[in-house]
Amino acid sequence: MASYHPIAGWLAHVAPVHRLRLYRSLDYRGMEILAAAPNEDVAKAIYNTTQFAALQASHQWYIDEVSTEQADERSPEIKRLLEGEQIGIVDFDEELERWFVW
Repeated sequence: MASYHPIAGWLAHVAPVHRLRLYRSLDYRGMEILAAAPNEDVAKAIYNTTQFAALQASHQWYIDEVSTEQADERSPEIKRLLEGEQIGIVDFDEELERWFVW
């Protein structure tokens, strides 16, 4: 299986995944950033291509899987996003008051 991300391109899953996981790390400013991905390697690829492509910088990623904790804490909508099989950065739109993946 593979997932397409507009910035990262096609990313192969190691094995078929029924549900994506939620990963948390810090961006280059030290702010929390969430990614929906099938595994940590794909999460790293998403972080690298979306956060550092324009800066051409390197960064040491410290990634935690937070699928259960974040979904329960923040919104049941995150669970729906993870089941939607779209990889990418997960963010909350304050104006629309909803989660989305880009």
